[in-house]
Amino acid sequence: MEHVVDLIARDAERAAATRSVRFGAGAVIAGEAGVGKTALAAAVADTAAAQGVPVLRVLATAASRAIPFAALGPLLPTDSGEFHPAIVPGLVLRTLSELGGRQRPLLLVDDAQLLDDHSAVALLGVIHRGGARALVTVRLGGRPSDAVTALWKDGLLDRIDLQPLDAAGARSLLRGRLGGEVAAVTSALLWRHSQGNPLYLTELARFGVATGRLTNISGVWWWSGAADVPPRLAELLEHRLEDVTAAAAEARDVLALGESLPYDTVAAVVQPDAIWELDEKGILASDVSAGVVRLRFSHPLLFAVAARRLSAARRRTLAARLVRAPAEHVDLLRLADWQEAAGGRPDVQLLERAARSLIVVDPTTAVRFAERAVHHDEGPSSAVTLADAQAELGRIDDAAASLDIARSKVRTDQDRLVVGISEASLKLWSQRQPGAAIEVMKRLDGVLQGEPALEARAAGALLTLFSARPALAGELAEAVIADGPNPDGRRRCLMVRLAAATLGDRPDEAHRAAADLADVLTKYPQPASARSLSTVIAATSELFGQRSGELPRAGGGTGRWPMPQNSMTIPTADAGVSAEDAGLAAATGPTWPLLDGVRHHLAGNVAAAASALREATVQQLQGEGLFRSEATGGLVVVLVELGELEEARKALADNGPDEVALIPGMRGWAQAWLLHGSGRSAGAAEVLLQTARESAEVGAVTSAFWHLADAARMGAAAAAAELAEEWAGLVGSDLTAARMAGIRARSAGRGEPLVAAAELNVAAGLFGHALELAELGARWSARSSARGAGGIAARAAAVAATARASLGLAPPAGSAELPEQLTRREAEIARLAAQGMRDKDIADELVLSVRTVESHLATAYRKLRIASRRELVDALNATPGLL
Repeated sequence: MEHVVDLIARDAERAAATRSVRFGAGAVIAGEAGVGKTALAAAVADTAAAQGVPVLRVLATAASRAIPFAALGPLLPTDSGEFHPAIVPGLVLRTLSELGGRQRPLLLVDDAQLLDDHSAVALLGVIHRGGARALVTVRLGGRPSDAVTALWKDGLLDRIDLQPLDAAGARSLLRGRLGGEVAAVTSALLWRHSQGNPLYLTELARFGVATGRLTNISGVWWWSGAADVPPRLAELLEHRLEDVTAAAAEARDVLALGESLPYDTVAAVVQPDAIWELDEKGILASDVSAGVVRLRFSHPLLFAVAARRLSAARRRTLAARLVRAPAEHVDLLRLADWQEAAGGRPDVQLLERAARSLIVVDPTTAVRFAERAVHHDEGPSSAVTLADAQAELGRIDDAAASLDIARSKVRTDQDRLVVGISEASLKLWSQRQPGAAIEVMKRLDGVLQGEPALEARAAGALLTLFSARPALAGELAEAVIADGPNPDGRRRCLMVRLAAATLGDRPDEAHRAAADLADVLTKYPQPASARSLSTVIAATSELFGQRSGELPRAGGGTGRWPMPQNSMTIPTADAGVSAEDAGLAAATGPTWPLLDGVRHHLAGNVAAAASALREATVQQLQGEGLFRSEATGGLVVVLVELGELEEARKALADNGPDEVALIPGMRGWAQAWLLHGSGRSAGAAEVLLQTARESAEVGAVTSAFWHLADAARMGAAAAAAELAEEWAGLVGSDLTAARMAGIRARSAGRGEPLVAAAELNVAAGLFGHALELAELGARWSARSSARGAGGIAARAAAVAATARASLGLAPPAGSAELPEQLTRREAEIARLAAQGMRDKDIADELVLSVRTVESHLATAYRKLRIASRRELVDALNATPGLL
């Protein structure tokens, strides 16, 4: 059973090894330590044994390498003394023949790089003579003998290179080990830390569960804190770090203070020969970028082991050296870490900037840097940064205390502004009091003058936006923009303008606002939190608008914030911050769960939406939950759609949407779906209609039509259509237009508008809605005797097939794809008929009798459920390639 788990994501390699054993002489399985070579070979050997093939196992060890033929001992006679090398292959062949009988046995040789030369030569001879099939595992870097290398080099055995797992394979292995879903950000973290090595991944999972770092929250496994080194792995890795000279140990410890580091910085504090020694022993890796050679450990776990071994005294001594070393290409986070470790009076501005850059991705380290800076900062900036980092960690009381310290250091209007914005943020997102937050900004506006006053109004507009009032927020932002705010104020106002235009279903205006926002972020430095928030709003606008761009990736240890993308990824006030270290540069990392869930839900893939929204909900319930209402509201809805009513009720009762929301109507939407899931669809529709009215009143046209579409699905099509007509002039995007068409079609209840609406929904990417509408159209056509019903049925079937394919659904039981329903001759005749040719002309063209043409055409009509050439043309127009 152990092999089954270890071989998750190894199907291709297992199949290749099995083919080599069945149809060839076998295979050499090569790979690094822990990659699963032995597990793969054992699994294939076990399968062969189950099929009656005799299997013999040989294990080479470092100890046996010093004794000739020690590894082959089980295959040699026990009653003989020393063996002459020339006769050993014959003795082994005799043993194999006796054990195998009529079957050629399978010889499994593990860790062949440790075979002594005599055993390796004998093994080569046995395989060359065809005495056995073989599975031979070889560790890369183990320097096997020439005879072992010849096994694959001379083509006697196939070679299978077993690579570390990719991100998807690592997540599959973790699911298998943990017996449940694993958060995408956790899977990505452990994959990076293990570099896909299955042994390391397994040990990390075991260690995480044992120490409480890996816990199951709401059905999903999460890792909390840094990815430490399991003791069993530390034992395997420490000897590599210890087997070095004193000079190399010093270089190792310098690098443990923060990789990756420029070569010139390291060489300034240690001997160059020490660097070369680490490189030769495979402890060190290096790369070159923009002419700068950077040094790092060859594996993340080696770095973690080395960092853990550093004593506080050694860390302080080496950090003091590094502070004085050349630092032209050292990033801000490294410099701050050395400042904090070296002691003495720090560079306050450096520590504060580093802390500010880390708030959204590593708030724990941000707190550490900010606490060090606060004691030496005469102004409020470091205390405000500390408060913001504590709020991100959910430490609300600590954040409030830090703001008290900040207030005591206020000297200027700019100081008052900075403290006020932090206070308002704490009240809004941590304490969930939007009214109190906006009141803070109003008080500030009354006492500030000039530019700080404009910034306060811009911040007030943003707070109003997150109070679920996009239209009012947009008006406030436009008033500030007209007065010419500074870049910070303009950035806040453009975020509001973009969100208000998106929710107001004004795609052209949203597109211009997105371009303006990107321009501001490109030209002017902005903190990481500002860039991440801008990324969320821009990506949401894209998702509700063109839906053509990639969604942002999750950043940091918990994935709560997305990393900036596209034009949002630009030089910032944190210039010099290592994006890799800040957790913002994993371009191959997981998609940000909240928008990933929204995307799947828009498409109609409810199961995938639930998985992503479960993760998003856990993330947004931590610290400052900017998007808590969107995550929890969306989760409740998809849980109801999946039939998980108890979980949905609990989610709404415990942490349901509240007054702090970017998208209005989240609570009403969730409540309506719970009513619907409980069988009270009429009541649910009424709640949705009211929620739609309230959303429209605050300027959220996009969400208003979303609610109307759901109300129509729950039986209130006529009432939803009446409101939709009232707001028809507000429709601006293809997405809302498709929803509008669906609402109208459900109200009309006729085939043509239902299928036309289904086609619009497919084009807009709303595949779940499209499938429902297409099925309604098909049912109408099945009941109808009206002219054209057959063509509508063909169009409905085509839309349904497209929607099902897009959602990964199988065709309904008993159904057949339309192109397969017609024979080649029927399709040929139908195509010519659709082009306007008469039966006689078709008969002449194909050298057939008219009666034969009529017969084939009648059969085609019956299969396509149509009755005339006109309906045939409609069917072809609706489904290109049908014939």
